[in-house]
Amino acid sequence: MVYPPDFDGQGVMEYYKNYYGIDIAETRLENLDEPDTVQIVPAGWGPDWYPISPDTQYCIQANCPNAFHSTKIMYWLGWTVWQHWEIKLDVEPDLTHKNLQKVYHACQSQRTYDLLMNSGCIKPERIFFLREHTVDTFMHSDEELRTTLDKRKNLVLFNPVKGPENARSLMKVCRDLNCTFIPVTGMSHQQMVDLGMQSKVYIDFGPFPGREKIHREMAVCGCSIITGSDGSANNPIDVPSGPRKFFRMGGHYDWIAVKKQIKWDLENHEQAFDDFHMQHYRESVRAEKPRFENDVDNMLATIKIYGNLVD
Repeated sequence: MVYPPDFDGQGVMEYYKNYYGIDIAETRLENLDEPDTVQIVPAGWGPDWYPISPDTQYCIQANCPNAFHSTKIMYWLGWTVWQHWEIKLDVEPDLTHKNLQKVYHACQSQRTYDLLMNSGCIKPERIFFLREHTVDTFMHSDEELRTTLDKRKNLVLFNPVKGPENARSLMKVCRDLNCTFIPVTGMSHQQMVDLGMQSKVYIDFGPFPGREKIHREMAVCGCSIITGSDGSANNPIDVPSGPRKFFRMGGHYDWIAVKKQIKWDLENHEQAFDDFHMQHYRESVRAEKPRFENDVDNMLATIKIYGNLVD
């Protein structure tokens, strides 16, 4: 996994060790462009950032050479703007860029996979899924969760970083509800689990450039999930919230309708928990780890078949 030259390598490695429970991880800022190396680079960097060179502070720009040594994978963590860090400019993805023909494309979401496959710019055999999984810390069976339902409080959780304007609009409408809105921020995994297992609802009306994370974590902690439909939330695969997914009308969400759903879920949480869509939501999150392992196997098999595209 390739990171910016000025990133906190130790911090990143500690994060992944803690989040995914892995024992072995290393950070290298040199000798990255080797024939036996597979480089996975965030797509948000944009295609001008290939290849990573140990001889320069930043990646070589659009005049990069035609031949690279390593196999390179652009990892689409979401469909969003590209960052050009030297000139501090965000630009829309340009799938006709010549460098995109020299790399593989790993998709974190169904939305990105569909956009790339339907673009006509990238060969289908160069596109595959790489969907990260929710870690075991958050995993609880329905039997375990059921023992907590009668002890839960009227807490509505939200991510204050995602769609803050929408969150403020919704909270304003819900001022007369018998509930407390709590931002999920600055917490350890265990603190998030503890909070999720005593709460009833998690809301997310953010942009959803990819599959996102906290709503999946809160789903397997037993919260009902109420979302908007922007970005990847617009399809039932990336965000399977069923009728608890709200669509914009005339460019705006109907906050009164959202309020009614929150109120119902707070007052009928056990029924919300047993709702088919919430059961499916939890099952889909629990199935992520084996699916991710299959994605990795498929990625390696694809690279083995087609080889280094940039030669």
